[in-house]
Amino acid sequence: MRPFDIITFDCYGTLIDWEAGITKAFQDAAAADGVSLDSAAVLRALFDTRSASEAPEYRSYRDILTDPPAALLITAQEVRSYKPAPGHFATARNRIAPRPWLHAAQSYLHDVTPAVAHNIPSG
Repeated sequence: MRPFDIITFDCYGTLIDWEAGITKAFQDAAAADGVSLDSAAVLRALFDTRSASEAPEYRSYRDILTDPPAALLITAQEVRSYKPAPGHFATARNRIAPRPWLHAAQSYLHDVTPAVAHNIPSG
């Protein structure tokens, strides 16, 4: 018998290396104007302003993943919050229970902490 029936994961950061992609996009745009940007500085600037940019609106994962291969898709738009808020994990628990599941974690803050709070193993 396998220990888990379901493995959940976040697309951004876990499957998609968005930090490298967004850094390259900023560097390419700056290079077109003859400016050189440090990768770490780009990410610091992003993280310093990210909370404010995420708060008023949601970006639909459904727009990005138009044909999801997974049977279970929970979006920030649907639960009206971003991780580490409990919306994703509580909704998943309601849809998955009582089957055993594992959350594939990328971030301690955004994945491990809320998974532990919901008694979900994470790896």
